[in-house]
Formats: sequence, structure tokens, C-alpha cells
Amino acid sequence: MSARLLKGLLGAAVFAVISLIINLIMGSMDWNHLIGTTIGGFVVGFFFISFTSRKSQSKKQD
Repeated sequence: MSARLLKGLLGAAVFAVISLIINLIMGSMDWNHLIGTTIGGFVVGFFFISFTSRKSQSKKQD
């Protein structure tokens, strides 16, 4: 697996855990919220974290 896909899966897992904690604190389980934050975590991990890490690596080389 590529590092980019692993970052996406890690982001999805982290966002899902945060969503579960928020749902437990609020007292109700909303599956739409859990699915949405999991998809959002994957998008953040796959796209944004990869681009920012690439930018920081290029700045270190300069």
C-alpha cells in the first residue's frame, strides 16, 4: 500500500474515533455523523496531509 493511502486510512480511523467519543458524550448515536466524519477523515488524510508533507519536504531540501 502506498503511504498516501495509509495516511487516508489513518485519518478515517482517527476521525471515526473522535466522532464516536462525541456521540457518546452527547448521548445519542447518529450514524450519518459517523459516516460523514469517517469519509471526511479519509479525504483529509489522503489529500491534505499528503500535500502539506510534500511541501514541507521540498522546503527542507532548499
